[in-house]
Amino acid sequence: MRSGMEPFTIERTLFAYQQGNRAITAQRLALTPAQRAALIERLATNAREEHRYYRYDYYRDNCSTRARDAIDAVVGGALRAQLSAMPGTGSYRFHTRRILQDDLPLYFGAQLVLGVDADAPLTAWEEAFLPTYLAAALRRVELPAQDGLPVRLLVAHEDTLVRADRAAEPSGVPSKVPIAVLAGALVAVVLRVLGRGRAGATLAVAGWSLLCAVLGVILLLAWFATRHVYMANNPSVALVHPGWLLGLGAAWACARGTVGRGWRSTMRALLVIGVVGTAGAALAGHAGSAIELAALLLPGHAAIVAVVDRAARREATAA
Repeated sequence: MRSGMEPFTIERTLFAYQQGNRAITAQRLALTPAQRAALIERLATNAREEHRYYRYDYYRDNCSTRARDAIDAVVGGALRAQLSAMPGTGSYRFHTRRILQDDLPLYFGAQLVLGVDADAPLTAWEEAFLPTYLAAALRRVELPAQDGLPVRLLVAHEDTLVRADRAAEPSGVPSKVPIAVLAGALVAVVLRVLGRGRAGATLAVAGWSLLCAVLGVILLLAWFATRHVYMANNPSVALVHPGWLLGLGAAWACARGTVGRGWRSTMRALLVIGVVGTAGAALAGHAGSAIELAALLLPGHAAIVAVVDRAARREATAA
């Protein structure tokens, strides 16, 4: 993901934030004249056309971490040394869930694609991938005596340049299991109703199987073919994976009226893989995300098993 930076005047910045009802707090840093000059030079160099673009990473290399790293470079690593020794308040998954909790498609999409490494507790240094947490962390950093300046806090003064009347960002995450259960049950009902006839059964089995297979391919590509390391080691591949392409064979059998024991066993096996994978993730300490995703997806899996079983019984009765 290619991103870049561009210098803005303070007037454009203030106007943009005012229009977006977003607050701006300016922190004056207690840098020595040499450090201040070095920071200005570093930012000017980074703004050049040949340097301004970079490979964006949500967590490890974004607009906030770039500011953090620039400050750390001119204070001789003092920022990283102190913040790395301070515990953060959550994990990458926690903050992702917290921020996306009001946008359910993005919320569950992020839950699905994040691997178990995103559940590791963060240090204050890592948590500074969020601007508000970077600002809070800077207030706790102390600089040594240098160039005539005494031991001092890094942040010497703060001013609020733009005030916003929007609600504060949430500090916690309510469980989405009830919503996931409701959505999963609704999908299951739709699949069961659709699967009553031969044509409907074919459509239900093919549609759900293709959806799960495509999502599985996306998860595996994110895991093995990108540099987004927190999308690796993902137990969600037990719920959606390319193995669901076998469901297209079951759908073809439904269309032809030839559903036998083999296809029924195949679909049951796909359901069992999802159940076992969810249980394994929960036992490994990832119950929150695993249960929400299971509540969302397993009812659909179970409905497809029921549709295939019904098709097989219908054929047996007709025979």
